[in-house]
Amino acid sequence: MLENNTNLAETEGTQHVNPTEIDEAVTVDTQFGPMTFGKEQTVHFPTGLLGFGGVHEFGIGNLPDPAFGNFKLLKSLDDSGLGFLVLPLEALPDHIHEDDLKQAYDAQAIALEDLAVLLIVTVHKGAEKTTLTVNLRAPILIDIKLHKAVQHVLPNAAYPIRHEI
Repeated sequence: MLENNTNLAETEGTQHVNPTEIDEAVTVDTQFGPMTFGKEQTVHFPTGLLGFGGVHEFGIGNLPDPAFGNFKLLKSLDDSGLGFLVLPLEALPDHIHEDDLKQAYDAQAIALEDLAVLLIVTVHKGAEKTTLTVNLRAPILIDIKLHKAVQHVLPNAAYPIRHEI
């Protein structure tokens, strides 16, 4: 079960998958049950995520329960114990200024038409209520054409790491 202030990084046993050996799809266990990721749903992080530099291959999928709406799961294919709840930036329009976003995707050499942006969600469980926050300061930029991604820290300190949604 989720602990207080978790980003849904799972802590069960580790199962390693080499995505280069994936012919069609790979199924991994998640806290939401087994999920299958096809080649089109996988991304490579050349430098890993912040704090997880050694983990490079991830699958992105919709959560099995439609009640989760726009939320998705960013699930490690290298380490079955690692996964993050994420939210596409389109679900929070105007939360990152267009100029800052352009500077970020230009710095990563991603064409606008090939760009997808995800925000990592953290669940804060309190005694009386649960709140969700997103990290606006370090969005995930995905080149959907090349299936490559990077967590990019925006230089503008005005973006909070914990923006309540």
